[in-house]
Amino acid sequence: MDIKGDILDKILLLEASTSKEPSSSSVNQTFFEHSFRDENDIHLPKVKLPEFDGTYENWSMFHDLYTSMIHIKTNISNAQKLYFLKKCLSGDAEALIRSIKCTNVNYATAWKTLCDRYDNKRFLVDSYLKILCEQPDMQKESSSSIRKLLYTTKECLDSISNLGVSTDSWDLFVIFLISQKLDKSSRRNWENFLVHKNSSFKNKTNELPKLEDFFTFLEDSFRSLEAVETKISIHSKEKTTIPNKTQVCSRSLHTSKRNFKTPSCICCHETHYLYLCPQFKAFSSDKKIEFAKNNNLCLNCLVQGHTVSQCKIKYNCRICNKRHHTLMHIENNNSSSVQISNNGTSKTQSLVCTDSTAMTVPQILLATAKVKISTPSGDHFLRALVDQGSQSSFITERCVQRLKLKKYPFNCVVSGIGSSISNVCKSFVEFLLKSCTNSSFETLVKALVMSSISDYLQRYPVSSTLPKEFDNITLADPSFSEPGNIDILIGADIFHEIILDGVIRPQNGPLAQHTELGWILSGPINSKNSLSIENTSSFHTQVNAIDNSLRKFWELEEVSTSRISTPEETACDNYFQNTFSRSANGRYIVKLPFKSKVLNEDYPIFKNSLLNAQKRFTHLEQRVFPKNQTLKEEYSKFINEYISLSHMKLKCNLQDLPPTENGFILPHHGIWKESSSTTKLRVVFDGSSKPVNSTSLNEELLPGPSL
Repeated sequence: MDIKGDILDKILLLEASTSKEPSSSSVNQTFFEHSFRDENDIHLPKVKLPEFDGTYENWSMFHDLYTSMIHIKTNISNAQKLYFLKKCLSGDAEALIRSIKCTNVNYATAWKTLCDRYDNKRFLVDSYLKILCEQPDMQKESSSSIRKLLYTTKECLDSISNLGVSTDSWDLFVIFLISQKLDKSSRRNWENFLVHKNSSFKNKTNELPKLEDFFTFLEDSFRSLEAVETKISIHSKEKTTIPNKTQVCSRSLHTSKRNFKTPSCICCHETHYLYLCPQFKAFSSDKKIEFAKNNNLCLNCLVQGHTVSQCKIKYNCRICNKRHHTLMHIENNNSSSVQISNNGTSKTQSLVCTDSTAMTVPQILLATAKVKISTPSGDHFLRALVDQGSQSSFITERCVQRLKLKKYPFNCVVSGIGSSISNVCKSFVEFLLKSCTNSSFETLVKALVMSSISDYLQRYPVSSTLPKEFDNITLADPSFSEPGNIDILIGADIFHEIILDGVIRPQNGPLAQHTELGWILSGPINSKNSLSIENTSSFHTQVNAIDNSLRKFWELEEVSTSRISTPEETACDNYFQNTFSRSANGRYIVKLPFKSKVLNEDYPIFKNSLLNAQKRFTHLEQRVFPKNQTLKEEYSKFINEYISLSHMKLKCNLQDLPPTENGFILPHHGIWKESSSTTKLRVVFDGSSKPVNSTSLNEELLPGPSL
């Protein structure tokens, strides 16, 4: 904590409140109350200082108002101007000059920093154009929608013109853009307006419309609609007006008595509901469950006629929040599972009742840091959690939308403690992470997008008093003691880049670790008040491919049924059983199950298979290998390995080959996957390749049964 800066702010506040000059009578703009008086000393209302939250479209108005009210005033010190300036800012703008102290020397630097950041004509024009083009389409004709469309368009065009950009030739573009946002009825009225206007001038039927005419049409339209809507509103109110005293008012009170069914307890047969029955409440939890089972009661609402899965009552157990009535809760420290069948059906439901005991622990700090994220729209200051137990870095969906980061598709499952699946990520983003304490450090982060990372940290305010060993270090998160939202989680993929030498381990208190982001604090904080908690936060996460979860799901849900083989599959299986053998070294020798051979016919005749294989190999040599030398080397290693394992033999001359009609020459090609960490090359022997005027090898083989 910067104590000197806080003391200086207090001094400036006292100076502003005790000064005799009317220019600094108080911080709440009393100065402006005295400044705006005329010669007759008329008391004008207080003028509130303008506010600026860091959005570009609000910068011009803030700049002009603040300049005229504060910046050009000579009877206010620069330190007071800087104090007023900080009070006007919020959001990203406030974070931009947060570290600048309120001194006379620093005011010029702070004002120049704001102007350099937000006084950017290109960004300002882009923001106004975005507002102009992203106005919502009108769903139906209404005065409020047309009025808002007109005023927003005028405001954007005027703001762009004030920046020195000429909009005189934008008439056709603006008319087309805004007219497309009108509803169908309004567009038809606009066309009728143009026809009527052009018909009043001879030889001007093809005259292009002007933006001034379009604005006139919009203004006339919403004023007409306002008059009609007001008339309808008044007419409807007249219908509900209370009659005058001269009129006779008759009232008719119609009452009816609804026949409610008197509740009857199925346990003691008294007139009350089961959950109010003293006899039922006196039962043990096991006996209550047994009673509900025998009487076909819903375990959630204790009513007959449906099961727990069909129960429409949204309330659960108030103790463990499970799907059963609170009276059914089993009071013990171990989980109990009771199999219950409702309504005599064969469906089985599992009722799990648990009891948790609160644990008293000291206040614990998790390692957090304030970081700066650079995006095309500017720098943003966020709070990050540093977690070495996470394989990947994460960012919240809310933060991605606010920073307008581009998302890339990526499916994975995030699992935590106990291999529990916490979420499924469908995308990731890239951004540049910078340090708030070390301007030379920056790194590119690839973070998975999740709906949320954690609860607010800390959940309760903790003591900000630190041991004296931490007096001369710069904390990565100066507001570590305050509860706050976690927007980013820095995992082990980035942790090794930010870690530095240096650890401070005091006798009592948290541990401090030196990083590129500053000194991060973690561990228990000495406090007289310990916390009684029922939840604890653990951020050990593991990222798994979504294919594993799908595979487990299908394995779990798959119904095992006996499959009936087709006649071809049966013939193939019999052929394999009768013809396979094993060599001396234990290898299996299997003959190809040709359809004709199984049917005791001659082998099939293949034509042009050698020509097909030569074309495939020529393509590899002339087209593929010259572009990727690594692929060629790996391909050669694979072929030589196949030869060494006796999976194939080398034939130097084509004359040594048997007639192609008596065999099939297999073409082959490689599939190269650079991202693979184990096998980058996979060679495919293509038995489905079909030569010219012939059949493929796979077409002549019997399909075996599915394994």
